[in-house]
Amino acid sequence: MKRFIWLFVVMFLAFAFPPNILLFLYFKVMGYNPESNLWLFLYAAIGFGLFGSFIVAPFIKFKESRVIRKFNNDKIAAKKRQNRSMTINLEYDSAFRKSSEILSLIGMRYIREKKTDGVIKGRTKCSLSLPSTKMEVRLRSIDDNHTEVIVRSRQIIPMMMMIDNGKNYENVETFCSEFRDLIVGGVKRF
Repeated sequence: MKRFIWLFVVMFLAFAFPPNILLFLYFKVMGYNPESNLWLFLYAAIGFGLFGSFIVAPFIKFKESRVIRKFNNDKIAAKKRQNRSMTINLEYDSAFRKSSEILSLIGMRYIREKKTDGVIKGRTKCSLSLPSTKMEVRLRSIDDNHTEVIVRSRQIIPMMMMIDNGKNYENVETFCSEFRDLIVGGVKRF
């Protein structure tokens, strides 16, 4: 319920102010005096905000409930930013190579690697059904045979994070499952 109220308020603000600011500027540029009719802009802001909130907020909540059902009622799946940390039984160079291979296997394009910093970044192309996704893998050598791996996945465009369809959850879970035989001590969510 708390999330729904937050969504409603965010959608209200997103639909209320940007159109009215543009409308105000349009009247100003065209030579009209919008200051004399500020009450009209207030009513328009409330109208746009309520319309957008009542349409978009329930839609987003419905999409979240579908994602939770899709992943066997795991509420973590509905989170838009997915983070995992694990320690694997593999030396740093092999872990780095395997992580890069897994990112390309998941479907990440535009992969950038910085081996000295232990960072691999990749992102997907944008499509009509899903916005572009960004994954980041950070590796740190613990000793000769163990490497700590931190995986993050999120949408590139922050506003589009409201419609996720569980893709970030899928990406992180697929990445972790490729290392399932090498994991020491389990996978931590944060």
